[in-house]
Amino acid sequence: MTPKEIRILKLLEAVETDTPTNQRALASKLDVSLGLVNGFLQKMAGEGLCCISSSAGSQKKYILTPEGIAEKSRLTYDYMLLTYRQFKESLNKLKRFFQEMEALDINRVVFFGVNDLAEMAYLSLQKTSVKMIAVVDRDKIGDHFFGRMIEDPIVLPRYSFDKILITQNKLVAKRLESDLNRDGFKGKVETLVP
Repeated sequence: MTPKEIRILKLLEAVETDTPTNQRALASKLDVSLGLVNGFLQKMAGEGLCCISSSAGSQKKYILTPEGIAEKSRLTYDYMLLTYRQFKESLNKLKRFFQEMEALDINRVVFFGVNDLAEMAYLSLQKTSVKMIAVVDRDKIGDHFFGRMIEDPIVLPRYSFDKILITQNKLVAKRLESDLNRDGFKGKVETLVP
């Protein structure tokens, strides 16, 4: 699925809503230029995916045609397949990562950060003997992550672990890794990348 098809899908989804909208609102909602929305809408109308009707004043209303609904369904299906493939690929990559840790006799890990990547990592971890012994995240203290209470990172010295796995985006992870290395965890910090 191409980026262009993803934009068309988002535009079809936006047009399908019952709320009357104009091109400026669509551009803002989709975070693209007004000219791009105009071009896509004209192209979609030319392909029979939507109808453009004028209402009061210079307002135009965009309505999906049956062909537009079918195209939206096709693109939605393609998008779901793409997302599923990426998810499975990420799970397999993480599983290999944990198997490598297992081979290096790294058995006890702490997750630093709770997000989608942490959830995928936890699912992959279940297929190995590596155990998550704690979860820390400054923004989610007191919440739960797969039955474990999320704690303040300040508790890290209380735990005996082999690695701290940072599950944040690269920019945040780099700063956290630097801070943790400085705080006495040098050699025990690793950033997960899906």
